[in-house]
Amino acid sequence: MKLSHAINKLLASLGGVLLVAYDIIRIHKSSTNYVDENIYVMNNPYVPFSTFLILSFTYLFLNGFANSKNVMAKGFTGFLSCFLITYAFVFFAHQLYLTSEFGKAESELIRDSTYLCIFLFFYFCSLCIEAHRNLSRTVSAKESIGGSIKIEV
Repeated sequence: MKLSHAINKLLASLGGVLLVAYDIIRIHKSSTNYVDENIYVMNNPYVPFSTFLILSFTYLFLNGFANSKNVMAKGFTGFLSCFLITYAFVFFAHQLYLTSEFGKAESELIRDSTYLCIFLFFYFCSLCIEAHRNLSRTVSAKESIGGSIKIEV
């Protein structure tokens, strides 16, 4: 396995869990310091937080513990990553909008928002690459199965 493939798989597997942890830490900081900063990554009306949480941990589990030669696990991981790609794109678009609004208002949150936007972009790209690898290997594995069938009557 190449180093770039290992880094890509690690980012795709842990990216969603890191986003959830980042959001929970921000919620905890704002509740203990009484800061009126209610802008979170998961705070958008398009994607429910619980769905993203379940999909992220399922994807982490499947990517970490599934056998690489198991065609069903690879297909399910590819299918799951398609949902996560959609969610990551929605989060990225929402965060890009928030970053542009922070830039217009010249807020001090622009730096953190920009870093988060860059992370979301890399997470989105790594999910796309992993989905392509998982789904294309499933197709090529099914096509490579060949041989003669003997039927005796």
